[in-house]
Amino acid sequence: MSTVTLHVYDLSHGMARQLSPALLGKTIDGVWHTGVLVFGKEYFFGGGGIQAMAPELVVQRYGMQPVRAITLGETSRTQQQLEQFLRENSSRFTDATYDLLRHNCNNFSDELSNFLVGSGIPQYILDLPNEALNSPFGAMLRPMLENMNNQMHAAPGDQLFSIPFNDPSRANLAVPAAPSTPGTTPSVDLASRRFKISGSPAFHLDKMVQRIKERNTEKLLSEDEISALDALSAQVAEDNKEADSTKSVEWWKIASKLLAQGHESTFFFPTLGLTRVLLLQPSSTDAVTEKNECVEAIVHATEVEPSPLTSAQKTLLLSVLLNAFANPGFSDMALSGSTRFLPFVFATIADTSSSQETRVLSAHIISNCCLAMKIGEEVVVTTIVCGAVETLDRISRLQSSSAVQQQTIEGIIVGLGRLLHNFEAARSLSVELGLAEVIRRLNVTPGLNAIQPLLTEVVQLI
Repeated sequence: MSTVTLHVYDLSHGMARQLSPALLGKTIDGVWHTGVLVFGKEYFFGGGGIQAMAPELVVQRYGMQPVRAITLGETSRTQQQLEQFLRENSSRFTDATYDLLRHNCNNFSDELSNFLVGSGIPQYILDLPNEALNSPFGAMLRPMLENMNNQMHAAPGDQLFSIPFNDPSRANLAVPAAPSTPGTTPSVDLASRRFKISGSPAFHLDKMVQRIKERNTEKLLSEDEISALDALSAQVAEDNKEADSTKSVEWWKIASKLLAQGHESTFFFPTLGLTRVLLLQPSSTDAVTEKNECVEAIVHATEVEPSPLTSAQKTLLLSVLLNAFANPGFSDMALSGSTRFLPFVFATIADTSSSQETRVLSAHIISNCCLAMKIGEEVVVTTIVCGAVETLDRISRLQSSSAVQQQTIEGIIVGLGRLLHNFEAARSLSVELGLAEVIRRLNVTPGLNAIQPLLTEVVQLI
């Protein structure tokens, strides 16, 4: 009798545990890859088909240590019977039949466990892909998982189970190591990028104030508060740059009161317009509580699924987020909520029904977020890099490009460039996700000539 052990690996390298509470509302311990250890070999299914090698060479080749080792039982099967089973089933487990959700390494391990000990692997491992990957969180992890699957091809000279045995000595032909990061500095093109803002301060402010007045039939706002809004319109129209802390506090209290009515309120749209303008006013250290309440209300509106926002509301909400990063007094507040609203931002870019304006705004938010980061908070870096790689990968596979796509790519790339230059964690993760290959595909895409120098520069930072 031989012991059968299930080796469990976390393909997310700890990111699932870190990100899932914010993005899914519950903790997921990992995104599992499994292999079955028996007769001194570990058997698993990857992009290249069924493979077998010594367990220590799995670690060497793929850079993953098992996070769990689960004893499945004792088998009365012989190694010859195992090899016969694998040969007979090898046609069902090939590169062509691999599916990240429905026919993956865990499904193979389950079948092999049933053959060896008469029972399958733990159900929570089989259930996890659908739970984790069919979500915004999964969309960010998917490029990394697919990249790992692509790496799980036999090394040159290895044999899969269409032939009797693969030679474990070949397993030291590891996946090429990530190139060392060059000590480059951003070029003038990348280093000269500045925060984007949405609109001039006077942009539609009068209309927004008028809408608030029209909806104030139940006197939510007092006459003094209405007068304060009129004073804001007058100040903005005069292009008065002098900060009045007393007025600023009053304006933010009004915005907080209106946003507290919720995203379904008729006040929501015009108050977004009001908030967008307030963020372009001179910074003040007052009204911190009200400002935090405004940010919380806006971030919360991005988390509702399915999104109840109209196209116009979405455009203004994105404009507010964009300006929040550009305002020194708000950038830290915006960063603190970024892991909550960035999935909404990336989803807007990916949604083909989104307007061109909202897609470009979303890309500029990513850029502004990266420009505002002074400390490489791991969860934020991971969220941005994963989302950016998946978004750029999708765009790179399109047959044609447009001016809107170019602006979208440019916004994302500028942000990534700053992260890559400033934070080692961003460089390491970009290598894992295959960012350089995605950008190389973009570099040869027709219609993107204007940003090719920028794309080339970012590749050099990886």
